[in-house]
Amino acid sequence: MLSGIAMKKHRGSRDLWVFAYVLLVFISIAFWEAYMEGEHGGASMQVGWGANLWGWRLNAYHFWLWWVTVPAFLCLPLVVESQLNVHLFGVLLASYYVGTIIEDFSWFVINPYWGLSKFTSRAVTWNDWITLGYTEIPRFYVTNLLAATLSWAIFVKNESLIQRAIGEVATRLRLRSSRETHEG
Repeated sequence: MLSGIAMKKHRGSRDLWVFAYVLLVFISIAFWEAYMEGEHGGASMQVGWGANLWGWRLNAYHFWLWWVTVPAFLCLPLVVESQLNVHLFGVLLASYYVGTIIEDFSWFVINPYWGLSKFTSRAVTWNDWITLGYTEIPRFYVTNLLAATLSWAIFVKNESLIQRAIGEVATRLRLRSSRETHEG
């Protein structure tokens, strides 16, 4: 049996491997997305619907990729475990948010039509940009980095607190269901 310190060390190592694996998956997505979109960045020539969502252009292709397909794949380890693992959920969620930043930046490194020289607000009109000091970056880099940090802080660092709260809610729901069964 592993001691508490050894267990934490093992878990930390596993977290880093999971995080690195997810980031590699996002880099691979950058490759196929760069070659698929080519010179038409931001999926500007893709078929399907488009919508303005809080000032951000969302199209069908990006919706199905980033809001459905990638999260579904990332949830696979949680499905395999067949129970809610708050810690793993936090690692996967933080990895997702950082992965979207890595994927976007890698897209410019990989795409032969764009490159880093065009990584500017003047050329890349599909992203909303902010200025930090003397540099500008896509706004979602900041929001997703913040979301990753919060995900890690809430679900990984406070795992036992979240797990206890989930347990209490589950117990209350079971008690309510049991009372309703006996009363009805």
